[in-house]
Amino acid sequence: MMSKNIALKAAAGVLLGAMALTGCSSTKTEATSDNPYALKDKTKLTICSDVPYAPFEFQDADKKIVGFDVDIANAIAKDLKVTPDIKVTAFEQIKSASALQSGDCDVAISSISITDERKTKMLFSDPYYADDLGLMVTSGSSVTTIEQAKNVKVGVQAGTTGADYAKKMGINAVEYKDAGLLVQAMQTGGVEAAIGNKSTLGYSAGKDTKLKFVQDFKTGENLGIAVKLGNQKLVDEINKVLKEYTASGELDKSKTTWFGAASK
Repeated sequence: MMSKNIALKAAAGVLLGAMALTGCSSTKTEATSDNPYALKDKTKLTICSDVPYAPFEFQDADKKIVGFDVDIANAIAKDLKVTPDIKVTAFEQIKSASALQSGDCDVAISSISITDERKTKMLFSDPYYADDLGLMVTSGSSVTTIEQAKNVKVGVQAGTTGADYAKKMGINAVEYKDAGLLVQAMQTGGVEAAIGNKSTLGYSAGKDTKLKFVQDFKTGENLGIAVKLGNQKLVDEINKVLKEYTASGELDKSKTTWFGAASK
């Protein structure tokens, strides 16, 4: 007869083995004939996006999420013959790829700058928008350069390349959760300047005479659409859509709608 200690050890071994098998199991959606792009829901394209970040993604007067990125998301969903489903997600979860890795969404479309570090965590599409960084200040500010900005309170959006650039330039910036809160801080006097992507800062400055765009930085940033590592088939299809969307003139049309004719 097996001793009590041996029996306990055997039972523990069985339990540990079961736990190991459970830990090795994967919740990832596999590609099938009726779901070739391994979508979370084969009838939808689930999109993680950090809202608000005008003019890329934000709510209009009717609370509908619209913007430049949303136009592209709709074009991709149309090509895949599914319904676009935008899931509002904190940029930190997008930047870290945790939203993609956990299966919260199929793609992340949220003005994501392509960087070597981010490429280790997610697959990127071909670039769809070139977007350098810039400096925006309040209308009453005498600041016109980043060197002068070191003497005033500067805001950035947390987790962005703008925040990284400010740190690199020796600026101890105030971080805000999203672009909406950053712009609001400028409007209410919380900060005198902001560093971020030219597209978003320029858009905000153009809509508010109390803000002005004073300097840009040639950082060579390009935006891309992110997909979970391993889903090359979906990235290839997205690249095909971007190529067709550009060739048809629809990309330039969307740029004009959201950024003005000068963006073309």
